[in-house]
Parts: sequence; structure tokens; C-alpha cells
Amino acid sequence: MMGAGRGKGRARGRSGLRALVTAAVLGLGLAAGAGDAHAQQPDPTVEAFARYKAGVSLFRDGNARAALIEFRRAYELSPDPNVLFNIGQCHISLQDYVVALDTLEKVLREGGDKLKPGNKEQAQKDVETLKGRIARVEITVNAPGAEISIDDSPVGKAPLDGPITVSSGRRKVSAALEGRKPDTKYIDIGGGELQHIDLTLVEAAPAPVPGPQPPGPDAAEGGRVPWAGWAVAAGLGVGAVVCGSLALKFSGDLGSAKERATTKDELDDLHGKALGLAIATDVLIGGAVVAGAVSLGLTVAAGSSGDAAPDKENTGTVSIGLDLYPVGLGLRGAF
Repeated sequence: MMGAGRGKGRARGRSGLRALVTAAVLGLGLAAGAGDAHAQQPDPTVEAFARYKAGVSLFRDGNARAALIEFRRAYELSPDPNVLFNIGQCHISLQDYVVALDTLEKVLREGGDKLKPGNKEQAQKDVETLKGRIARVEITVNAPGAEISIDDSPVGKAPLDGPITVSSGRRKVSAALEGRKPDTKYIDIGGGELQHIDLTLVEAAPAPVPGPQPPGPDAAEGGRVPWAGWAVAAGLGVGAVVCGSLALKFSGDLGSAKERATTKDELDDLHGKALGLAIATDVLIGGAVVAGAVSLGLTVAAGSSGDAAPDKENTGTVSIGLDLYPVGLGLRGAF
């Protein structure tokens, strides 16, 4: 018998252990007798007794959950009301009072003469105690067909036939249905109580409708202003102004030098500087004009493609060129 952890003290635990040991001795006798009668055939009672002893050992070590597994295996191999009694004691130790009550009531109902008197007396006491440790929960859900679970174990689908019996304590009650958001509530329920819980499953939001896709790279390029081209044109224009200013300065210095006594080397130096800066100014001006014209053409083309899709059969082209002549620069282009 397993009475540990139920507040009845060490005396209760020792009494339960004596019941286990006594039943184990009886089981050993049964196994031995069966072994003599069927020496040539595998006897399930032999394995049943081995598992029974393993369950007793595990319970002594305080591992009621593992002991429960061994007792269940033993009961499947050789059903005996005293083994079933120990299964009920394991459920009591695990505080699974609902299953423990059902198990011990079955022991009293079906045990008959095979149930040891000590186990019968203890089972009757435990049944009266367990009746004060269970409660009932009445669960309603707004969505018929929803799966209802208590402590993550399914108990049925909505609507339920009646209240669900649960162990006293803190319980988790939840419901779920495809297409709706699940709902979960926690309750603290005492022995003998009846609590009512309403669970509401809200319809899940529909999947978002895909909106218009952003334009691809080609469309984005078609409506983009060529800021880089304008920046180049502006830079060349500034350079032309600077070079032009310096060319005028050296040209003025050259005129002043001619009016005063100076050397030929100084005149040649001033003339070379003024000429070089003048040529650089012309080149920069030409480059600024070309860059500005190209940028202007691209800007106009971008504005046109932003208003309407380009016609692949009649697409306009922009052609700009710079010609260098002995006396200056020439700009040509077609739009």
C-alpha cells in the first residue's frame, strides 16, 4: 500500500508498505506454483511478479510514478485486486485523486475473496477520504465541436453531457477549434465544489489580402531623376568658373607685364598659364553642358515613363555628343 504524502504520517506509510510486502509474498507463492505446473512453458505470472517487486522497490525509493508503471504492467500480465489496490495508492501519492477514487472503487467492487482484508479496509477508508478531495467543473463553450481539455488532457467536445470530475487544486481548462483562437482559464477549486466556466473562442482574423506589389527594378529606373548627372554638371560648372577666373587673372598679369620692363621668360610663363587655364575653362564648360544636356534628357524621359508605360515598338532615344574644333567646342544631340 502507498499512503505516503497524504498527511497520515509515517504510521500510514508503514501500514501501506506492509500491505505491499504481504501481497508480494502471495504473488511469489502464485508464481512458484505456476512455475511447477508449467515448467516447460513461459508463464506471465513470473514476469508479473518481477514487475511487482520492481514497483515495491521504486515506491520505497519515493518514485511513485515509476512504481505505477511497473504495477500496471504486472496487472496486465496477471490481474489481481491487490495489485490494483497498489495502483490506486500510487495515484493517491501522485495527487491524482479522481483516478485513485475510480481505481479503489473498482477494487472494492470486483475484489471479492481475492482482496486481502487489510487492503479492503484501507480501500474503504481511502474512498471516503478521496470523496472530499474531488470537485466538479461545468464547462460551456460558445463553439460546438470545440475540443475541451483539463490540464492538457482531452475530456470531450462541446457541448459536454455534464460536469467533469477533477482533483481539487489548481486546474487548467482550455478549448480549441480550427479557425478560432483558443481560450484558456485557470481555476482554484476545493474539494466538493462545483464551478462553472465559460470559454469563448473568437473567430480568427482572415488572412490578409496581398496588396499591390512594388514596382520592379525596370519600373523604378524609369521614374528616377538622374541626380548624379546633375551633380556632375554642377561640379564641372563650378570648375569652369574657377579656371575662368584664374585665366582672367593671369591674362591681366600678362598685360601689365608687357607695359613694364620684364624678361621674356616671365612673359612666356604668364602667357602659358593664361592659355592653359583658358583651355581648361572651355573643356569644363563643354563638359558641364554635355552633362546638363544628358541629365535633362534623362529627366524628361523619366517623367514620361512615370506617366505611362513605354511603348516597346516606338521608344524615343537620347543622343548627345561633344565635338572638338581648332577654335572651340561643338555640342550635338538628338532627342
